[in-house]
Amino acid sequence: MDDNERLFQCAITEYELNNIPIINLKNKKRIGRGAFGNVYKCNIDEDSRMVAIKEITVGDEDSDTSIKSFLNELKLHSRAKNHRIIELFGMGYDLCYLVMELAECHLRKYLTNKKDELQWDKKIELAIQLTEGLSYIHNVMNVAHRDLNVREAPIIGTPLSFIQLYSKCWDTSPLLRPTADQILNELKSLSLDPMYDGDNFVNGILSNTSDSNNNNYSADIFGESYDDSIDRGQI
Repeated sequence: MDDNERLFQCAITEYELNNIPIINLKNKKRIGRGAFGNVYKCNIDEDSRMVAIKEITVGDEDSDTSIKSFLNELKLHSRAKNHRIIELFGMGYDLCYLVMELAECHLRKYLTNKKDELQWDKKIELAIQLTEGLSYIHNVMNVAHRDLNVREAPIIGTPLSFIQLYSKCWDTSPLLRPTADQILNELKSLSLDPMYDGDNFVNGILSNTSDSNNNNYSADIFGESYDDSIDRGQI
């Protein structure tokens, strides 16, 4: 048994994981690529479940770094116990991969395909579900999601209250950004009227949020990163 195999065996024991050999995974089909390797969907032959497997590419030159990243991701996923977080079923160390719940649809693809028919009540529902996941990894796991890095200009037909909340999250001062819990509370009581129509823009909502009424916000949700990170398909 080599050093890597010992590490993986220790991880299986410590995190109480199932070892799922690659021979048990059938009909493998590539569906994407993550930070460290390819992502596939396939069946587990014992019950024909469709699962996702995330392989970690281990090269000769950076094998130690790759394996450490793999074990760190394994540790984080094994700690996540929440219905808004994709479930980890086990791992395989013969090819370094995680066996995970297969999300029904990629969120970005879903939003793109449904952009002309999704109503704002459904959009807010999705935002609440995502924020519940973020709140869990922030508050329970003490982890920051470091892939949320998109800013947009306001779009006609967007509730002004949503624009204001979104703008608070991107305040130039990290200390003035709301926590995930504060965002969740605001989303649950968000008013869909009035809508932005291109003319009723309120000064300060986007361009100068530090001067608006958000001085009670004190936590940073996007600006500061932690040593841990987690890659989520559902959020």
